[in-house]
Amino acid sequence: MSETAVTLLVAIFSSNGLFSLIVLAINRHYSKKEQNEERWKRLEQTLASVTYNQLSDKIEKLLDQGYATPDQRRELKISFDAYKANDWNGDMDERMEKVYSLPTKDLKASRDIAVKLP
Repeated sequence: MSETAVTLLVAIFSSNGLFSLIVLAINRHYSKKEQNEERWKRLEQTLASVTYNQLSDKIEKLLDQGYATPDQRRELKISFDAYKANDWNGDMDERMEKVYSLPTKDLKASRDIAVKLP
């Protein structure tokens, strides 16, 4: 084989090898990107589930209690707003309306009255 033929073969194989390495690097990059996107999607679903359960528990507690203090309403509203900010809904709007329809009881004012009584 002549020196030119060997040089030509080396050039062909090395350029294909370089091209293969570039393709491999691109494929790995997009594969990792897809894995990261899937991971974020699973984390978002988990967060939605945990937030939904937390809100459900708080709402059920208030409904069973039969009233809500201003502090309880404020705390629930903060969680609900965070839940809604992520475009999650489920049945939370309806359940929050039930909480808003509960009578308000200000425990701090009740304690102040009790202390003032002889």
